[in-house]
Amino acid sequence: MDISDVLTTLLKKALLTESELARKINVPRATINRLVSGRTPDPRASTLNSIAEYFNVSVDQLIGKKPLLLDQSDSLAEIQNTHIPIIKLEDSALSTTKCNSGYKLSSS
Repeated sequence: MDISDVLTTLLKKALLTESELARKINVPRATINRLVSGRTPDPRASTLNSIAEYFNVSVDQLIGKKPLLLDQSDSLAEIQNTHIPIIKLEDSALSTTKCNSGYKLSSS
């Protein structure tokens, strides 16, 4: 993916037009249009920073050097640091008993 693909994807996900994005980040509409159409080979760092900040992505993600995480609700760091314990239970060694807060497991 290059910047035009990434920016097109971000605009569609945010349900924004090029003009709306341009107004929100105070960048000329023509600049956004040239980025989306791939006619800007070397965009200014300030433009890239403004777009990346608005969409909450890194500049590397915006220009296609790093993968774009479309669901930003979970950051990559949170996903990588999630530990799920694996517990092996023997059915014959456990029984359930009813208590005030629901069921609890107890050893036989």
